[in-house]
Amino acid sequence: MGLISTVLWFAIPALVLITLVVFIHELGHFLVARWCGVKVQTFSIGFGKEIIGFNDRHGTRWCLARWPLGGYVRFADDENAASVPSKEALDGMTEEQRAGAFQTKPLWQRAAVVLAGPVFNIVSAAIILMLSAWILGARDLPSVIEDVEPNSPAAQAGLRTGDRIAGLNGSRIAWMSDVNRVVAQSAGVPLSLEVERGGALTKVSVTPFARPIKDPVGNQAAIGDIGLRSDPPATMGEIQAGSAAAGAGLQSGDKITAIGGQPTARFSDLQRIVSRSAGKPLDFEIDRGGQRLVLTITPRLDKRTDETGKVVERGLIGVGPERGVLRRYGPVEAVGHGLAETANFCVQVIKGLPRIPAAIANVFRFKPQSDIGGPGAIVEMTSHAAKSGFHSFIGWIAVFSVILGIMNLLPIPLLDGGHLVFYALEAVRGRPLDERIQEWAFKIGIVVIATLMSAAFIGDATRYVWRILGTG
Repeated sequence: MGLISTVLWFAIPALVLITLVVFIHELGHFLVARWCGVKVQTFSIGFGKEIIGFNDRHGTRWCLARWPLGGYVRFADDENAASVPSKEALDGMTEEQRAGAFQTKPLWQRAAVVLAGPVFNIVSAAIILMLSAWILGARDLPSVIEDVEPNSPAAQAGLRTGDRIAGLNGSRIAWMSDVNRVVAQSAGVPLSLEVERGGALTKVSVTPFARPIKDPVGNQAAIGDIGLRSDPPATMGEIQAGSAAAGAGLQSGDKITAIGGQPTARFSDLQRIVSRSAGKPLDFEIDRGGQRLVLTITPRLDKRTDETGKVVERGLIGVGPERGVLRRYGPVEAVGHGLAETANFCVQVIKGLPRIPAAIANVFRFKPQSDIGGPGAIVEMTSHAAKSGFHSFIGWIAVFSVILGIMNLLPIPLLDGGHLVFYALEAVRGRPLDERIQEWAFKIGIVVIATLMSAAFIGDATRYVWRILGTG
């Protein structure tokens, strides 16, 4: 039963994520196709044999297929689910049927239908983030500096713990998330900060450096960083289900005052003590609403391989800090938040695209830490987001929707971007490309996509094999 529960805990959030994001993408194609008068034959979530389905009043077959790892909208004159046009199907149609064929529509309508899928993904991400900010709010930290990394750009600019960032590039600032968002997009670009210290305002200039990170699906990326570190108080926020902390009765809102007699004012104090105490029972002194308690918790051993291939061992109890205060967004502010966050996601994904060829090459060299994440990485990150709470899961849905939308715009035949390239060439030439050229282009597209998929699966396998070997 334990194994089944674990599998379901990983599988269900991933299926929800993929099904929802793919449905949004295909819904974009479907709605614009209907608006343009295109006959839609099939709307499928998943591939392979149909599990369940129905026909609507327009004759479209809506179905859920056996393998829910994608989906497609198929038009009456398509050769297959990849929307490859079929001249034979078109030639065999009556005039009435040809009026509903995708290939007979004006160029701008065909382009609009193809573009609608990625656009729906990106727009839906913005809407999700807007509604989440407006209805649920989000935990955020005031723009007060808690810690400054030595020798960082912030330290070199004279920023100190306790300083409050009141302005950034001429805009008023009150929350640390707004600072982080601008900094992340500004590697190498000087920023003007207005800093409040002891009631006085001063202006400083700081230039973020590019810090390498892993993007949401495991690829190498880089973001701007000035060296501000968050070290919140040792007050509990997230308590992971099934963790050592949950089993001992630790609750959200508990303030840890000491561990094993050692004072813990900040969350970093807790991390330092717990990480070196795997398997050792520790007495946690707790302030719970003014009531003093003592709970004994034994950190569990966690082993993982770092970016250099070295096995790192540490103790974990499964907790996260209480992240600031609940920030409430008004309707107008929520719109701005959703648009800004979506734009930030788009920028980060686009910046990572040029690194894909090198990442594929590294995967096929079977490096210990592959730079490409496949289905395994997506499932793992989705499970982690779900465990971290509803806010985190909603945010990951938005990120994944943006990733899917932008990746589909790559100029690869069979993808939406490849079709748009064909239409652009048709607009320039005044006529479609020769069928033989299109046929060869689609074959090349199959090879490219097969290579990407192989790299994704090999990347997953390599990462997990090295993780198993590293943990012995």
